[in-house]
This record gives sequence, structure tokens and C-alpha cells, in this order.
Amino acid sequence: MASDTSNARPSSSSSATSSSPSKQDSTGTKRKRASAASLQTGRAKVLLSTPQKRLNHIMSEQKRRNAIREGYAQLISLLAPAGAQAIDMPTRGRPKGSGSRGKGHTKGKSGVLFRAVEYCRWLEEGRDALMDEVLRLEAAAGIVYPSR
Repeated sequence: MASDTSNARPSSSSSATSSSPSKQDSTGTKRKRASAASLQTGRAKVLLSTPQKRLNHIMSEQKRRNAIREGYAQLISLLAPAGAQAIDMPTRGRPKGSGSRGKGHTKGKSGVLFRAVEYCRWLEEGRDALMDEVLRLEAAAGIVYPSR
């Protein structure tokens, strides 16, 4: 009789209050619910051990940092004028003396971002000036477009 109560399903009121993504199996131990894909294939999803989870996290974080580092390198190459000396970016961590720099220096990562914003604004101003020039020349030539 005692084995019947241990395998009984919980009442609807207790299952509604439980928000855990795991459930108990026939032995009473908790296990994670299988995903829809694993149910279709008939295989249970293998859970990772703590060291494997840690290694996966470290590798994904390293991949994210490398992507950011490569993005900054691309920004620097776009912002540096042709033939000019590129900005030396640190490969890891903060550059030495980064806290004592004066305002206006553009050596750090924030300086790269500020220069990128200035460059984008300069490009937008140039685009607007060219658009105004095109409109002026079209008006002078008598060219009128119905969609404008």
C-alpha cells in the first residue's frame, strides 16, 4: 500500500504551484523533462556534468570576447586614415595607465567608439550635402520626379 502512495500523481493544486522544469521518475529521484526533439527520436537528452558546463561557458565567453576584439580591430582599420599609424589596442584587459588619461585622447576602446560616432556623423553630413546638391541641380535642369 505504501508503494502506491509514493508513485501516485500529485494533485492538480500542488502541480499548479510547482514551477520546476523537472519531475520525479518512478524511483522518486528528480530528473529533467525531455525535450520535444528527444521525445520524437526516442532518446533521452544526456545532461552535461558541471566541468563540461563550465568548459562550455568558458569557451562561449572566449568566443564572444574574440568577436568583440575583432570588431574593434575592424573599426580601427576603418577609422585610421590611409598610411596613418593604427591605434595600438590591448589584446586583453585595460591598458596601463588607462585611468589617468586626459580627456580628448582616443587611445582606448571608448575613444575608438567616439571616433566611430564622429565618422558616422561626418558621413551623414556629407550624404545630406550631396542630396541637397542633387536636388539643386535637378531643379536647375528642370527634372522633376513624381515620387519626391
